[in-house]
Amino acid sequence: EVGLRVPRDLSVIGFDDIEFASHASPALTTVRVNKEFMGRYAVRRLWERVGLQVRSMGIREDMPPPICHILPVSLIVRESCCPPQNPTR
Repeated sequence: EVGLRVPRDLSVIGFDDIEFASHASPALTTVRVNKEFMGRYAVRRLWERVGLQVRSMGIREDMPPPICHILPVSLIVRESCCPPQNPTR
């Protein structure tokens, strides 16, 4: 609609590496995350939290602070990305 061409004018990156990504035109560059690992990790953390809450009789003051965990990911480079044609723009 605005006259930009992928990847010549604009690079596009998706997330989750859905099957459509490799069949799009141009094929979509994507960030792949191991969903099984992410799910197992989240369930373990949830069970830890639930266990702590039960042991403390539901008193939230005993709850540990929120957890920030960076999951390993892979960048799958396909046709929707390329170096800038005019880096001064």
